[in-house]
Amino acid sequence: MKIYYIGSEVKEIRSGGDKYLSEMLQGLAQNCDLEFWDISVCDFGTVSFRLTWRIIFYVIKTNIWALKKFKKVNRSDVILINSYYKQQFVLVPWIAKYFKGCKIILSVNAFYDHSRSSVFLNILDRVIMKLFLLPAGRVIANSKATKEKIERIGISPKKIKIVYPRLDLPPDLPDFFPQNNGLFHIIYVGYCTPFKEVDILIRAMGILKTTPMFLHIVGETDRYPLYFNRLLDLTKHLGLEGKVVFHGRLEGTELSVRYKNADIFVNACRGEGYGRVFIEAMHFGLPVIGANQGGAKELIADGINGFLFQPGDAKDLANKMLILYKDANLCRKMGEEGVKKSRLANFSENLGEQVLRIIEELI
Repeated sequence: MKIYYIGSEVKEIRSGGDKYLSEMLQGLAQNCDLEFWDISVCDFGTVSFRLTWRIIFYVIKTNIWALKKFKKVNRSDVILINSYYKQQFVLVPWIAKYFKGCKIILSVNAFYDHSRSSVFLNILDRVIMKLFLLPAGRVIANSKATKEKIERIGISPKKIKIVYPRLDLPPDLPDFFPQNNGLFHIIYVGYCTPFKEVDILIRAMGILKTTPMFLHIVGETDRYPLYFNRLLDLTKHLGLEGKVVFHGRLEGTELSVRYKNADIFVNACRGEGYGRVFIEAMHFGLPVIGANQGGAKELIADGINGFLFQPGDAKDLANKMLILYKDANLCRKMGEEGVKKSRLANFSENLGEQVLRIIEELI
């Protein structure tokens, strides 16, 4: 048996999804015959999710590229693709199944069907995801929430297996004491992208701008410059300059310091597949607030270790933030419960070995 991975090799870990995919592929490479079909070596240009002739031409070219490589694939082989590439390779699982007769394993980290520029594109995203996943022998989900979403688009639950990410936490700082000067500090950690819905969090801050709250946004801002500029304009429009601070990407001790200085953690994204940052925040004893959808629902027990708010509703989010601002005792209790919850996460089990067991069951 040989496993062919179609996509791009992860050369730099910049997100939880990158880390998940990298560890899965490394683990497989150590335990079986794994070959990369690295699309990044092809001069196809970049792709954005817009329905244009350019994107249609791009999809045709990538599928032809993959089709040529199928000449050496045997029935006993396995094709592995991550759903990041569903647009480029939507036809490949069908070719693999019905023309080559080999097994297909597809992995899903998150759904992006709330972050496109129109309702039509969000619907199209779900349709493409379903078409991409239907021929799979097994679909790997990174959480129970992702599995449930895969089922809702029409994929048999018998095909879906959950492989939780393995987490590495920022270093503990046992001798560090917060320096928040009696103010209330909120932290968000993650990309500034439309998918993460950071604008909802900033709008919630605008509703609460008369309270002594400060929002610290930690994460890369250069991947989607148009969206980042939109966040800057929104911050200025709402009169939040000085109350919303963009720190850029932080790692290691610098990230730990930000967590230790914070009072609560908030992530407004409704599409998180798992949400490792919730675990990080809970590890540091912070109450967490997340959308009542996606991975946050699996990690947050509403009213116990944090709050869930109505997705996309800045007013509801602001109300939850205000409750914690007013009740230090509740913050403390939720933080203690969060620490207990964080200890249940996967910190050791190898992703590649888990996926290999799934593959062996399939064949």
